Formats: sequence, structure tokens, C-alpha cells
Amino acid sequence: VGDLPQLELFLRSILLGPGACPLPAPEAERLFPTLLELMVRSYCQGEEAPAAPGRTTSGEGGASSSEEDPARRRLHGEIMRLIRQHPSEEALASTLMLSQTYGFVDGFFHAAE
Repeated sequence: VGDLPQLELFLRSILLGPGACPLPAPEAERLFPTLLELMVRSYCQGEEAPAAPGRTTSGEGGASSSEEDPARRRLHGEIMRLIRQHPSEEALASTLMLSQTYGFVDGFFHAAE
């Protein structure tokens, strides 16, 4: 896929949209790792969520949580919400792997518990 932000927006609209996910649980579980990777990669690279167009990015991704801008805090919260919505063994294994790969500490600790 050449347009990862557009893919992220599409997957967000399905898995994190208002109301319940319209897909059956097995299909949502198959999409979960893709969306999680896109979101964690954006967060750890210091990028904003694509759902907030027109805003500029701030920081290099090394800021502590107290220094993060609201868009990064919101993205962090959305990632954790996504992780909590998919508690299966396969989803937790994906969470562990992706969180370790991209250095997303909160996701790693949540999945390791």
C-alpha cells in the first residue's frame, strides 16, 4: 500500500469508529495487527495521528509523557484503547511484538501482564 496514512484512517474508522465495530470478531482480529503497527509507528516516530489534518508535528518522538502535545497523548490513548479491545492470545502476541519493535513501552507492559 502506497498511502499508509489513508490505510490507517480507513482501519481506524472500522476498528475504532463510533459505536461497535461492524465486522465479526475474527475479521476484526485479522485487521488489528495492521492498525496497531501503523498507529504505534506513527506514535514512536513522533508523528500525529492522520485524523488531525492541518496540524503541524512537534517533537522528535523523544519527549516524556508530561511534555507531549495533545495529539500525541490522544494517539497514545487510542492505541491503548485498541489494545484493550483485542484481548485474544493472538492479539496480545502481536501487541508484544510490535510494542517491543517500536519501543511502545505501555503496550508492551499491558500485553506482558
